Amino acid sequence: MAQIGENSGSLAAVMEKTSEYYEKKVDGLVSLMLGMLEPILIITVGGIVLVVILAMYLPIFSMGQ
Repeated sequence: MAQIGENSGSLAAVMEKTSEYYEKKVDGLVSLMLGMLEPILIITVGGIVLVVILAMYLPIFSMGQ
């Protein structure tokens, strides 16, 4: 890309378009990662809450038997 821009005399414009392309690509990947991260965090927090609740209630149930 740089070679083509340099040969045509519009290196700045070619670099600008290239940077816009890669910026859009990175933004898309970040959005995808954040979209995948949200359900994983919800499941993780739910698991932690479940462990805490079980840790509190299992001794109570054991005493009742």
